[in-house]
Amino acid sequence: MTSLRVSQLVAFTAESRTERVLWIDRAGGGYYMIDIEDPAASPVFRKKGDVDRLFAEGLLKEVVDDPWLIPAREDELPTGHRERRDKA
Repeated sequence: MTSLRVSQLVAFTAESRTERVLWIDRAGGGYYMIDIEDPAASPVFRKKGDVDRLFAEGLLKEVVDDPWLIPAREDELPTGHRERRDKA
């Protein structure tokens, strides 16, 4: 059984496509995902059972390195932003 997280990336190995989990629909039993490499992509719903099967068959794998991730440098954050963040 697979448990994906919001913002997690998964790769469809046979299709050379990577999708990001946008939203988890627990009531509907699936995930809303979007192709991160297609600028015209729209979100698609993928059933949890289908995702589990693709993982089990090796056709879907977790992506560890996010090409869109830009780590924030603490020293570059304005003081006001850091203070608001720390209060939250």
